[in-house]
Amino acid sequence: MLNRDFTEFIEDLSSSMPAPGGGAVVGVNAILGASLLLMVVNLTIDNKNYIDVRDEAIKIRDELLEIKEILMGAPQRDAEAFTEVARGFRMKRSTEEEKIARFEVIENGYKIATDVPYETLKTITRLIPIGLRLYDIGNRTALGDVLVGLKQVEIAIFGSIENMVQNIKSIKDEKYVSKMEREIEKYLKTMRSLRASLDELI
Repeated sequence: MLNRDFTEFIEDLSSSMPAPGGGAVVGVNAILGASLLLMVVNLTIDNKNYIDVRDEAIKIRDELLEIKEILMGAPQRDAEAFTEVARGFRMKRSTEEEKIARFEVIENGYKIATDVPYETLKTITRLIPIGLRLYDIGNRTALGDVLVGLKQVEIAIFGSIENMVQNIKSIKDEKYVSKMEREIEKYLKTMRSLRASLDELI
């Protein structure tokens, strides 16, 4: 998806097509956040005034590159997540057996569509301690970029949580839903903590 022309992506996003949608935008926000943090860490590594933190900055850069690589696939994974749901809704439901088969496909599809933003959340939140550490040791001329990058992370966390909240409404498996509700609450606390930190730093 990210290999497409940006204008084409924006036009598709603006259209009535179901994908790309909010989930794809979440992935883009996360990538933008990681990329801004990478810019700051590279500006730090390349500046002789920060030689005392260069080794730590290099380790941070390596972790950010790993995170960015994972996140690059997030928009595509989100776009593909509803494939099973869509397939299920197209299935026949004339007989009891067909109704059961259709329900199972749709139920599994919504779980996939919930698991995708959940797994993305785990990666996105790794950016928080990195960004806050960069604010302390990074190139002082780029601290605003750290904050903007972390704001993108906050938005990506919000969007991932919202996707999960909407999807679990259609899932009947109470054990699965209960587990995801606990995870949602945990990440909501993480998001609010990040927001409070940004409000203090700006």
